[in-house]
Amino acid sequence: MPDEAREFALLCPRCGEENPPEFPVCWSCHAALPADRRPKKEQAAVQELEEPPDPLRRKRIALELGVAILVIWVPGLVGGIWRAVEPQPPQGTVATLWGLLHVAGILALLAYFAWLDGDWRQLLGLERPRIWKELAWGAAAFVAVLVAHHLASRITLVLGLDQGPVQGYRLAPEARWLAPFDFALHALNEEVFFRAYLWRRFTELTRRPTLSLVIASALFSAAHVYPISYSISVLFFGLTFAAFFRTRPSVWPLVLAHWAFNLFVAAG
Repeated sequence: MPDEAREFALLCPRCGEENPPEFPVCWSCHAALPADRRPKKEQAAVQELEEPPDPLRRKRIALELGVAILVIWVPGLVGGIWRAVEPQPPQGTVATLWGLLHVAGILALLAYFAWLDGDWRQLLGLERPRIWKELAWGAAAFVAVLVAHHLASRITLVLGLDQGPVQGYRLAPEARWLAPFDFALHALNEEVFFRAYLWRRFTELTRRPTLSLVIASALFSAAHVYPISYSISVLFFGLTFAAFFRTRPSVWPLVLAHWAFNLFVAAG
């Protein structure tokens, strides 16, 4: 009678031989086998937090993060302050196309930083999308952010905070045909930068994922330079999406929800 088939799941770190999952040592070279049975991606994430950080890598990541904030976040903050002080006219077609090119350059810079680490898709949350799953998660994120937006509005009303006008980013009538593309690329840029890149880099430096999530969301809110009432709403927006990204590290559903929110709620 043939032996029952056995599931070979563990690879020996020394000789590479496959071993049954219950074996404590390799049957071939007798080296100790890993006891962690979690999926490889989860093991890598846990190991990344548990292992002591390499000092040289920490310095490189801190320098890279500083450059990213200086080149990407600070200009956005300055532009927001300028629009708040001196309201700008709506952007025409040429200015809008130039802005899209600028956003594409930011994404290229982030892709280069991520490429230096090897698995750029994982770092930026851009792993191969599964259409129906992304749509389902995107719909859930959209509903959740609508609830968060409503909750933030109720809080600001209770606190009696100013609900004054917002001098934000506007398109001229002749450029409004670009709005769906403009909102989509800006949503991709913000989700990649704030939800994926900043959270993962801050987590690597601080070893505290929840704190990193709050820091990235606070930077997201500050970059919009809105009155306090709207800033609270943007903060709730960022925290909601950050919680979704930590549950499922893919930016695709968040981009869909962000795009829909900007197009049908914020711009409405």
